[in-house]
Amino acid sequence: MTEVATPTASVELKKGLPPVGVLFNDAWKLFQAKWVKLVVFFLILIGIMLGIYFVFAIMGILVLGVGSLLTLGDPGAISEVFSQPSVYLPFGGIMFLFMATIIVMSIAVQAGILLLVDDEKKDQSAFSYLKRGFTYIVPLFLIGIITFFLLIGGMTVLFIPMLIMAILLMFSIYTVVLENKKAMDAIRMSVSMVAQNFWGILGRVLLLFLLILLLQLVIGQMGEAEVLGSITVLILLPLTIALNIFSLTYSYSLYKHARAAYDEKKESSMTWMWVVAILGWIFIVMSMSTILRSQEVKDAFMMGFNEEFQNETEGEYEEEYDDSFMMMKPELQFEFLLTEARAEAGAPEIEEDQRLCAYASRRLKQLEEFGGFDDYAGMYEDLNDAKLSGAYFQEGVQVYNRVWEKEGTPTEGKDILDAWTKSKDSNSLLSDKYTGICVRGDDTFITAVLTANE
Repeated sequence: MTEVATPTASVELKKGLPPVGVLFNDAWKLFQAKWVKLVVFFLILIGIMLGIYFVFAIMGILVLGVGSLLTLGDPGAISEVFSQPSVYLPFGGIMFLFMATIIVMSIAVQAGILLLVDDEKKDQSAFSYLKRGFTYIVPLFLIGIITFFLLIGGMTVLFIPMLIMAILLMFSIYTVVLENKKAMDAIRMSVSMVAQNFWGILGRVLLLFLLILLLQLVIGQMGEAEVLGSITVLILLPLTIALNIFSLTYSYSLYKHARAAYDEKKESSMTWMWVVAILGWIFIVMSMSTILRSQEVKDAFMMGFNEEFQNETEGEYEEEYDDSFMMMKPELQFEFLLTEARAEAGAPEIEEDQRLCAYASRRLKQLEEFGGFDDYAGMYEDLNDAKLSGAYFQEGVQVYNRVWEKEGTPTEGKDILDAWTKSKDSNSLLSDKYTGICVRGDDTFITAVLTANE
């Protein structure tokens, strides 16, 4: 790792930050020198991350069972798998280990990138920097916790303190990795370094932000317009990677300039940051406590929870219902749809009447023998027959009969229901005067026989 020489105080005060043009020039030279090794570094990282995902996926399958692979597209089956208490502890342990691995890798990657950019040697492999990055896990993890505490606490005061803190803390990781500082020493050094040239550093950070934003907009427009045809992706991907690498070299060069202008004898106080953060966290805790004690919030939470549970349950039911519904015969579809329509109309559910089913079978035979619709002649004949009338109908009950000849493919249940409700008896099917139904059908006819109370 290259040692950074600290200039004398008199030179620092006189020198300050170099012009922005020098910053861009240094960043560009560093980009030219490091881009190949950085690309290799990222390719190695992608391979390692894919390996990590694969290993933990295998571990999850071993815990949940190989059969869990068959349930990936079925939310209900997945819920059933995770509802088993026997998988809680092992699967929870796997998830914890997975998250810890991702955090450790992220920290090592940050350190490895800085080591790679800072090292002037050309014979080191890209993978060697990643391995060295693991030695900085503890201090960088502590910096992450402290930074989180300060920024979230500062966020409660109109975000302005948080933004200032974020700028002051921007070099904390650099000072840990490149200066071998401990966590709090690195934070104090970053705050003092930035504070001594705050506006100059802020302006350069905003300049990079605006430059990246502009270039990303251009790249995005090129991608949407496909101005380059089929090779658009092949050109835009390298441009995006190059922009990210230049951002790294720019930030590193800005750190080097700020470090050269840093007067170690002039430390900036962090007291105001701690006070603002602590007050912010007190406000957060008190607000959360008030919110959680609020009965209205509890009611709203339970209402939202119940609605979400109901939506999930209904979604699973509707999916299962749709699958079952499509497998039904048209006449059974009609019966289901009619039941739903009567419920919406406030009419009681009608039940299948076996007496009417027996008569429906008789009517089908009559119509088949007649060769089509007989204009109710067979039914009138049966009603006038005392023996048949007593066998099929009870006193005070009238029978209505409708028959449709099916042509071609079987008629869907919805079409049958629409035909009934749009006929001259449009309100009869949804009326509470009907007490029973029988729906039967074959390749030629669907016969629906309804009983109505007089």
